[in-house]
Amino acid sequence: MAYYLSSHGGPLSHCGAWCKSHVHFIGESLNSQRISEILNTIDIDGKQTFLSRWMDTVLEEDYLCYDITSISSYSELNEYIKYGHNRDKEQLPQMNLALLFGQKGRLPVYFQRTPGSINDVTTLHNLLKTFKAMEKKNIHCVMDKGFYSKKNVDDLFTSKNKFLMPVPLSNKWLQ
Repeated sequence: MAYYLSSHGGPLSHCGAWCKSHVHFIGESLNSQRISEILNTIDIDGKQTFLSRWMDTVLEEDYLCYDITSISSYSELNEYIKYGHNRDKEQLPQMNLALLFGQKGRLPVYFQRTPGSINDVTTLHNLLKTFKAMEKKNIHCVMDKGFYSKKNVDDLFTSKNKFLMPVPLSNKWLQ
């Protein structure tokens, strides 16, 4: 998979076909089941270590943008699928995917699944706890007004990270 990604790139679903037409040390093709088995051997600590190091690389020359998207689902087996504010106005439970990405390079540097019942304001608090645990400092974040709350602004100031976040026009102190 590493040879495929470094020499060709693209989705891992195409790795099997690439293996059949290229010489590599394994000597056999990787089907999607084998790729899934290999990826499942990477534990949470391994994923966090990779994301932390990748974030360090991106932060050298970029700002981070933070946003959340919701993914509606009919699934009854996924623990993250919950009813919450559905932006698409669908009457379905959803999972939220929080994504931190570089503003210039537009490459993701961190992601986290969250239950669909958790709102954007709450996820920012959890992200700041993650930054502290990863010992990340001097972060510059750009967010939309969905993350605004007095507590979030206070927490961002306390963490000494730089940020840009619009304040909703309906806010009384702004008026």
